[in-house]
This record gives sequence, structure tokens and C-alpha cells, in this order.
Amino acid sequence: MRKVFFVAMCLFAIKLQAQQEVSYDSTLKQLEADTSGKPIILTSEEGFTLKDSIKYSANYQFRDGFYIGRRAFLNNKPVTLDKVLTTVPYTDPDIYAKILSRGGIKVFEGDSNLVYHNIADVFGFVQNRVFYINLGQGGFVRMPDLGKICKVVQGSSTPRVQPSGGVGVNSWGGASVGVGIQINGGSNITEYIFRIDGGPIVEFTPEMLLEMIKDDEIVFNSYVGLNKRYRLKEMYNVLHEYNRRNPLYLPIYK
Repeated sequence: MRKVFFVAMCLFAIKLQAQQEVSYDSTLKQLEADTSGKPIILTSEEGFTLKDSIKYSANYQFRDGFYIGRRAFLNNKPVTLDKVLTTVPYTDPDIYAKILSRGGIKVFEGDSNLVYHNIADVFGFVQNRVFYINLGQGGFVRMPDLGKICKVVQGSSTPRVQPSGGVGVNSWGGASVGVGIQINGGSNITEYIFRIDGGPIVEFTPEMLLEMIKDDEIVFNSYVGLNKRYRLKEMYNVLHEYNRRNPLYLPIYK
């Protein structure tokens, strides 16, 4: 009798697992035609509106330079190298890292005003169309995945600009370092996510993902209905689907 009961329970578990997979796959197929998420449109001094914006794609060109704050990044308004006071030659391939190694940057604003920004003020920088985001103590790490929810990987296979002294606090609420930067690869691989429209950088887990997708009821309800095992398995697909349904709009590159 115990053997029969055990076999029956195993069959029930297999059937339930299959139903979950079919249900989730079906939900994703239904979502393919639905892009009802609201785009991010920020007000700005430059008059950035939907009319002069474009949906973000991998072909979007961010300008090279230092981005002082998150809004500067979303408005594609960096401090370009010609506005930075530095003795590093423009031809130096490591110019951004070497400028940051001084603990901050001195920027010409207007005709002659010289303003100092420490590393904590720098949201990130773009060099050769590659964006490096400020992770505080984690250094400046390349960010390949941009959307309303961004994912970044820090670890041994991820190039990064690493601060090395003078601890402070960056705009994310985490620690940053004021002086000394080196470029290295790290030792462990960790994935982080954050909302581009605000909030801290957190470790990429199913629980944190649920918190960030609450504003999309369809995706949230589909994901929260899965058991823990399938939440872990599907979190990359859910992140992709959320960003597809909730596109990021940025200023047209001119």
C-alpha cells in the first residue's frame, strides 16, 4: 500500500510541474502582443519629451563622457573630456580611469567656472560607446543590459575600474572610494539589478525582482504564481519580458 501511495504522489507531482510550465509558457505567449507598459519620460531643462525621444535599443548611442547623476545619463548629457581639467593626454586609452584615480573630476562650467565633483557624484561614464556604472566599493563596472530594470554583473570575467582608498557614500546609498583606482577583474561573480528610474542597486534574486515588477500587474501575477524553484529558473525571462512591455525612451541622439 505504501508503495502504491508513493507512486501516486510522484505522478501527481510530475503532473503539477508540467501544468506550471504550460501555464507560464502560455502566459508569456499572451504577453507577446501586449506592450501596455508606460515608457519612462522625464521632465528636464532641455525639454525632453516623447516627441523628441526614441525607444531604447542596442543601437542607441550614448555620448562619451562622465555622467554627473542619473538624470544626466537619462538625458544623454555627459561632461565631455574637453570640459574636464586634466593633464592626461586625450590619446591615452585609459584616460577615464586615470582621471578618476585623482579622486574626482574638475569640470569647466560656463566660460571659466571650475566645479569639482567627487567620485560619488559620478553615476557612470561612457567610453567608446561602452557604459560603466558606479557601484561604489565595487568600482565602475561595465553595464551591457539597459532597460527600465537594469542588470549588471560584477566578477572575475567583468572588467571594472576599482577605487582603492578614502571611503565615502555614493548616490546609490552604498560606499564609494575617493582616491586611487585600478582596473582588475575581481574574484567572485555577482549579479545586480536596479530600476533606472530610481532606487538602490540590489542583488539579483527572485525576491528583489518581484519588488521591482510590481507596477506591471500582468507580469507580476504570472511570476508570483510560480513556486520558488520556477521563480529562480524563470527570472531572466521575466526580466526580459518586463523590459519589453515597459520600454525605456531616451532623447534622440543629435
